[in-house]
Amino acid sequence: MYRKVGVIGMGSFGVAIANLLSNNTDVLLYSRSQEKINKFNSDHLFKGITFKSNVTGTASLHDIADNCDLIFILIPSANLRSLMKELGPMLNPAKIIIHGIKGLDLESIDLDEPTWTNLTKE
Repeated sequence: MYRKVGVIGMGSFGVAIANLLSNNTDVLLYSRSQEKINKFNSDHLFKGITFKSNVTGTASLHDIADNCDLIFILIPSANLRSLMKELGPMLNPAKIIIHGIKGLDLESIDLDEPTWTNLTKE
């Protein structure tokens, strides 16, 4: 059965990758913003770029998990933990995940841990 490729993240990097992938496959593009998705699906235009009709927007992670075996996660590192808590239970070992995370999530690091003390200035 033919499956779509999922792209999670509708920032500049996510839409660039979705646009490139659309040359060879159908793409399901995820954003948390239903308003952004509705606008995208109505005109296939985002940030001045016109997308092919084989790129569809969704605000449902269930859509991504149910319809895609290859999923690109292209979001800021600060959002990765909460995304994976929601998406993780929907995934199975057959899914291929490729991430393009940038930055570090320093909010979840305990700087009092002995392994991290050498990274802080005193």
